[in-house]
Amino acid sequence: MKLWLVLVTLASLEAQDAAGILRRYAGHNFDRLRDRTYDQRIEVHSVDENGADASLTRIVRIQLENGLKATRVFDENNAPVLENANKKDANAVLWQEVRGIECPNGRRLAKLTGLKSMDAEQVDGRAAWIVSGQTKAGAEHHWLKLWVDQQDFACVKFEDTSETKRAGLFGGSLTNTKLTLEQARNSEGVWLPSKGSMELQQYFRDGSRRVEWQTSFSNFQLFRGESQVLKAP
Repeated sequence: MKLWLVLVTLASLEAQDAAGILRRYAGHNFDRLRDRTYDQRIEVHSVDENGADASLTRIVRIQLENGLKATRVFDENNAPVLENANKKDANAVLWQEVRGIECPNGRRLAKLTGLKSMDAEQVDGRAAWIVSGQTKAGAEHHWLKLWVDQQDFACVKFEDTSETKRAGLFGGSLTNTKLTLEQARNSEGVWLPSKGSMELQQYFRDGSRRVEWQTSFSNFQLFRGESQVLKAP
């Protein structure tokens, strides 16, 4: 009986510690991208069950002013791309969805269950807590892992592994996805996106599809009033 009480107490303390870290994280002002312009290079590579592959590269130039985002999209040859013109391309639709990967906000973290705090880890020479949890809604099940800087409670790294099962008249589908986002601390002590990745595997009754993408962030600059605002075509 005593052992059971000890285990329950330890589990409670662990959840409390994890929840406390997330509260500090959610209350921290980590809106680091406000009033900044930057480029995001996205490379998508997909393979179907027959081994046929396709690739897609996009350069997304993003400008944030007063919390509002304006984007302009270019291909690898720096030619403008109209997003709506590519909606029939499965890869084009996919990159539009995944380019928005970002560290989770307090609203999303509040839905986590099974919170756990793990051993600290060094990232860019700084100690970071690791907190994990999961969410489940309908057919989607997510396992989240968040690295939080121990000094300023900023997002250092984020990982989202998910499984989605959908029933269907012709056998349904299973989708496994892993998203990661890494951040880097600049000379001003600001954590900004550095690189991200996604691995997606879909299984259907009559085949499968694998998609991998890599994205990198560069050219961060504070927005100036005299700068030309980039707006979507």
